[in-house]
Amino acid sequence: MVVVIDGLDECDDKELMAQFIEIITNACQVDHQFPFRMFFTSRVEEHLRKKLEATAARSFIYPLVMQHYDASDDIRKFFQSRFSTIYEENHRLMQNVPLPWPSDWDRQTLVQKASGSFIFASMLINFVDDGSDLPHRKLPMALTANAGLDPLYIQVLSAAPRSPHFERVIKTIIFLKSPQSITFLGHLLQLETEDVLQALLGIQSIVMIPADNDHPIELFHTSLRDFLTTESRSDAFFIGPAGHIDIMIDCLGLMLIPPEDGVVFVGETQEYACDNWCHHFDQALIEGGYNLIDSLAVSSLMTCLTDFFSHSSDTWINTLILKYPDARVLNVMRSVLLKLKVSWMCVMLLLSSNNSPSSNLQIVHNSCCKL
Repeated sequence: MVVVIDGLDECDDKELMAQFIEIITNACQVDHQFPFRMFFTSRVEEHLRKKLEATAARSFIYPLVMQHYDASDDIRKFFQSRFSTIYEENHRLMQNVPLPWPSDWDRQTLVQKASGSFIFASMLINFVDDGSDLPHRKLPMALTANAGLDPLYIQVLSAAPRSPHFERVIKTIIFLKSPQSITFLGHLLQLETEDVLQALLGIQSIVMIPADNDHPIELFHTSLRDFLTTESRSDAFFIGPAGHIDIMIDCLGLMLIPPEDGVVFVGETQEYACDNWCHHFDQALIEGGYNLIDSLAVSSLMTCLTDFFSHSSDTWINTLILKYPDARVLNVMRSVLLKLKVSWMCVMLLLSSNNSPSSNLQIVHNSCCKL
């Protein structure tokens, strides 16, 4: 006989949950005739992982990691079953709706949207069948919906402990050009890897923390990025485009550390900084416009640009020549300069009747031109 305990992570009393695991594992260890098999399901929570790993060596515990399991076929069957039920229950109202409903194309689109998440799939079904309108009229909205996991995100982020580096770490993960490791984040943010890991422990149900520090941190569902960068959805958890400026400053700060050979930057973190600080500047301008730069405390940005120009620009150029001969970085730099120039001109036109126009954009533009 199998006893299934679902959602082990949803118990708020961590000490009580640890005692419960200890009792079960002791029973399995002491009495090999224990008449049950216990099947636990849980999100990845650090206190549960530690307790189960600690007891695994002395009891019959077999971990089954599901993070990379492709649930697409299961979710497809789930959609097929639930939509069939909805059609049958609303047959009189949907008698003019052609079968199959939804179409194979629509069903596949929903499977892709779910990205292996049954929570998202269930929310989509509930949305279509909530009774506020006919199901076949709600379906097109479900096909374009992006907010299915928002309640889960709000729940997890609200309950997550706020370590001193939490906001900085999650902001960097969201805006990095590609997924990076805990070690990488530690170097970029100039933090201990333990601090990076500690910042993420409370959100393991929405962010996939790798088994070691050298594999990339990934989002369980790509909609998390959209959620956090859309203010109307995330509200207090909103991460604005100024996050790109923060990463740019971190990149410039990292390149102030001279390489051992004094010629080119080496290592994945400094190479990322070398290749992408302009990218983050460009993205900040695309997403935030000139108001972003003008509203920032421009002194920190100016200090970083000045220090970089004074101490590291030669090494940066050497690295570009040797490692990035396609001039992609310089093309991005030209894009940044064009945006700054156009934006500053727009500001001057808008404020031409004002005696105290802002000069932040002009200062940043001139500094970049020196590079």
